[in-house]
Formats: sequence, structure tokens, C-alpha cells
Amino acid sequence: MIPGSCRPVDGSSPRCRSGLGGRSHRSGACSPGRYATGHEGQQADVAGVNPWEVGWTATGSRITVAHPQYPSQRHQMFIYEVTGSAPPIRFAAGEFSNGVWGFFVPALLDESLIGYWSDESLYQGAMEAADIAFRSDGTGWTNWSRDGGPFHVYRFSWHTSAGHQLTLALDRELSGTWELQNHTTRYRVESQTGCDEQVVLTYEIRPGQDALKAPAKLLQFDKPISLGTIGDRFAFKRELGEDEQDPATRSP
Repeated sequence: MIPGSCRPVDGSSPRCRSGLGGRSHRSGACSPGRYATGHEGQQADVAGVNPWEVGWTATGSRITVAHPQYPSQRHQMFIYEVTGSAPPIRFAAGEFSNGVWGFFVPALLDESLIGYWSDESLYQGAMEAADIAFRSDGTGWTNWSRDGGPFHVYRFSWHTSAGHQLTLALDRELSGTWELQNHTTRYRVESQTGCDEQVVLTYEIRPGQDALKAPAKLLQFDKPISLGTIGDRFAFKRELGEDEQDPATRSP
């Protein structure tokens, strides 16, 4: 295919249907995933395929994504499928500026992970607890805390892939102390640093029992997330609130 001649098989031009021109805004949740950017016709990798060398089939759907250089900006992009791909290869496409295109591959999120998990009910009498939370927007956090005050939080983005593989992209580390005041837990962040670390795990969700032999839904990883703090075994505790964030966000 000649670079720049790609068209969806429905006959419409992707340039006219990108949904990006003049549509940026700064509010709303965005879909998790990864970008490939470049000039029209330039080699790009979209799930192992160069989109300029294949046909596009419009799905009629669109998603909201964050701009790759300006994450606070949101853009709408139309979703296409690689024509004839099996299983279907889906991607979103749009023109950021004259001749500069962005291709967005939505991340795969296993919805059975979404929610708040904890090892608190698995170890009777333990003086510390480790929790992990998965949000439906592809973000989450871990929280380790010990009786007496210290806590440690990792914030991350996450996605899953074939073979029950889970990737956590850790991006922020926070620590400090907590205390109970008037039946409310107060957190005080004393240290926070950025981090750039990926943790790749395999996981299994299965029925089981907690430390008191009560039925529980268990999440088992093949290795600890962080040695000495965040382990490899959790029980489902509850659903997350719609806008719930990690406890360190409530620090004064």
C-alpha cells in the first residue's frame, strides 16, 4: 500500500473521522493503553501490525484517551479493526496535527480483578496487612500498613494479557504514618518519590477459605509483589467506590 493511501473499507477517510481536530478537553476518565505516533505512512507498531499496510474497518465506536505528551488533555478517537484479522486487532486512530498520527491500542483489563483485595483475613492475629486495589480505568495501588503507625503505598497502572499475566507499572512510592482519630484513619505522607518499575506476574482467582474457614474469593500470584511488604495471596474484600483513591491522597 502506498503511504498515506490507507482508507477504511467502508469508504470514508480516517482523516475526516479521527475525532481529534479541535476536540481536546481536560476532564473525564480516559481508556488505558499505549500509543504509537508518527508521520502519515511512517512505520508504526499496532499490536504487531503496521496500520499503513493493512485495511481498516470502522467499528462505529469511539473512546476517550489522554494525549501522549500532555496527559491532562483528553481526546476522542474512533476505533477501527484491522480488516480480516482473527482474532480481531482493534485500535483507535487520529491525526494530532498536519500529517502526524497517533494510534492507540487499548489495554486488556481482566474485570475479575477489579475491586479491593486484602490479606488481612488470611492471617489471624497478624500485626500488619497488605492490600491491593484495581480500578476499572487501569490504575490502582498497593497499601502495606503495620499496627503502630507506618504505611507504604505504591501507585500503578495495570493491564492483563494472555495466560493470566498481569503487568503492574509502578509510578509513585509513598510512605508515612497513620493513626486513628475519632473512628477515622488519618494518613500523613512523610516521603514520596517517583518510580519507573514494572512487575510482571501470573495470577489465579479461585474459591477458597480465609483464616477462620469462611468462604472467600482468593487471588494468588506466582510471586510476591514486593518482598517483605506486599505478598502473593489476597482475599476479595469489597467493591471500590466510584472515585475512590489510595489512602495517601487523604494526607494533610
